[in-house]
Amino acid sequence: MLFRPVGLRLFAEVAVELASKSEGKLKKAIATMQNLPVELSKVPYRNVIWLPNGNLNPKERPLCRRLLLYMLGREKNPTDLQNKYARLLDEPTAKLPEPLI
Repeated sequence: MLFRPVGLRLFAEVAVELASKSEGKLKKAIATMQNLPVELSKVPYRNVIWLPNGNLNPKERPLCRRLLLYMLGREKNPTDLQNKYARLLDEPTAKLPEPLI
């Protein structure tokens, strides 16, 4: 994930989001992110920014960022996120990724 420009940008955006709302700043944000998945073929990237044909879909980066923030307990509107995720996957019963926190 981190070797792809879209992934690097995604992780940077999440780090900035976490650091801006934390007293511990960037170091604490990075520590919080250490357990996020990094394989493109895994949830939450699969079928969002990483397509089954092996191509990247960078236009869904904002949704993927929200999924990562959800996994870290920082998503403001999980219901909206659930609906957007289910629509993207074209699977009405799709569940959000498991939270890490």
